[in-house]
Amino acid sequence: MIWLKLSKIRFPTKLEQKFANIISVTREQFSDIFDRVKGSNDYSLDQMCAVVSVDILRLGMRKIQ
Repeated sequence: MIWLKLSKIRFPTKLEQKFANIISVTREQFSDIFDRVKGSNDYSLDQMCAVVSVDILRLGMRKIQ
């Protein structure tokens, strides 16, 4: 009975583990940069989020053109 339950457990593939690691590292680096810029410019959280969203929009527009 225990073996039957264990055999149904799905373990992540190597590719899924790589993507999870990439996402984790990206999130950590983004958080570090976000906090550093926010602190050095004395932005509120709302102001910093607005800056990031404008930058993301600009990056997207350059790619589309």
